[in-house]
Amino acid sequence: MFGRGTAELFNQMPALEGLDAATARRMLSTAYLDIVAARTVGERRSGPERGRVINYLRRLASAVESYAVFDGRHGGEIRDGAAFVAAEALALVAESTLRPDPEKANPLEDGHRVIQRTALLVEASLLYLIAGFERRARS
Repeated sequence: MFGRGTAELFNQMPALEGLDAATARRMLSTAYLDIVAARTVGERRSGPERGRVINYLRRLASAVESYAVFDGRHGGEIRDGAAFVAAEALALVAESTLRPDPEKANPLEDGHRVIQRTALLVEASLLYLIAGFERRARS
């Protein structure tokens, strides 16, 4: 899922307890597979349950985002890696937002879902900019 250059950003991620680069890559890839599966066959057939993946991505994003934005003790490469990983996690969480059954739609819940998704995408865009990925920030 990740090119060589992008994968290297994971290795620049800060060392945080319980959040290592290999697990982050694996969970981001799993979330991506969830999105693709939902668009094609309905759901992924193996691996960790969807809720566990989303919770992990939220934790990952929070931890490495605060590191990228607020911890100025480290060089640009570590900051860029942390910002990129946080942006990818948030973008995947936003994309994995379940669409409600049209027959059971609730306008208030739908509005809340749109606001939440938009906020996640704006936050991810800002993190892509911090990481130097201007092209991804526009999407």
